[in-house]
Amino acid sequence: MLSVQVFLSDLQHKKQLDVAWREWIGEDSATWPQRAVVGAQLDGGLLVEMVALAFR
Repeated sequence: MLSVQVFLSDLQHKKQLDVAWREWIGEDSATWPQRAVVGAQLDGGLLVEMVALAFR
């Protein structure tokens, strides 16, 4: 995975996102993809939306 854009409905949830991120991606930040986290108004009651760019 090269990069992930994360859209949160409430930036107060970023700490919870960081916990889930480490469980998903791993603890070693040297292996993480680039990440951007921004606040956004999401439709349908969504709390988070992600756009991932990967290359194989």
